[in-house]
Amino acid sequence: MALINKCDITCRCGERFTAEYVSYVFADIDPELKDAILKDHFNCAVCPQCGMTFFQEHPFIYRDEANKLWIEVGYPPNAAKGKDIPAIQGHYLEGQENYRQFKVADRAALIAVLFAEDPEFKKISSRLDENEPVFIAPQKGDIPVVLFYEYQGLQLGQRLHASHHDGKPDTWVSNYCTALAVHNLFNSRLKPADAERWNAVWQTIKHVAASGIYEDFAVSFADFMDDAKAFSGNWPLQSQFFTSLGSAIFNSGHYFAASFAELESALQAEQAQPA
Repeated sequence: MALINKCDITCRCGERFTAEYVSYVFADIDPELKDAILKDHFNCAVCPQCGMTFFQEHPFIYRDEANKLWIEVGYPPNAAKGKDIPAIQGHYLEGQENYRQFKVADRAALIAVLFAEDPEFKKISSRLDENEPVFIAPQKGDIPVVLFYEYQGLQLGQRLHASHHDGKPDTWVSNYCTALAVHNLFNSRLKPADAERWNAVWQTIKHVAASGIYEDFAVSFADFMDDAKAFSGNWPLQSQFFTSLGSAIFNSGHYFAASFAELESALQAEQAQPA
């Protein structure tokens, strides 16, 4: 029941190709699309010439019949579907009044709604810290650096900006990953009041830090640990925030996998072992 559209992409290698993208997800009928959203593989396209992966940010509707959720992702606030967004036209738009309806800006906001409204996610949201996250190294044609959780068969992923790592020492990368393990899209070990304080701090810097609230937390912490004095001079609010948290909260584990394929193989082997 998914609605698939096409668009043209020009790769930086010069190759031009046509890619498919999904504009309408029936979570019950197309569980593989729900999985792709959770893993952050949704609406990916791969250049046939050089293997570069593109992540297409098209608006889409997420419909969950079992939980009566109707979530519009990435639409302009006042868009009238079928008119302002012709890609979906009249595709299964009837019966919206029987659903709990949400309008969200992006995938991160969609995940937040699912964790709040989908019983499957509610059940595990407070238990993700039982498993340490994995950071997957970038590979040609693979997803470029992913924060990844696996819990009772549910797999969750968040693409990261690999450019943050360019030219950085190993200690910086380690602190970056440590901070993301503490505070990320799926799980936060910050106290609610501290998370709110970070949100307030981030509002003051988001115009110059374009990676999002969680990655900016990680980048800021890594820069703070790299040279606290210089960081404090340039970013006093962030410096005060991290100083107030103390070091104990950052004693959080994580580990690396060489590639997503390697992680998949490890998970399959683990699941195949007898209990």
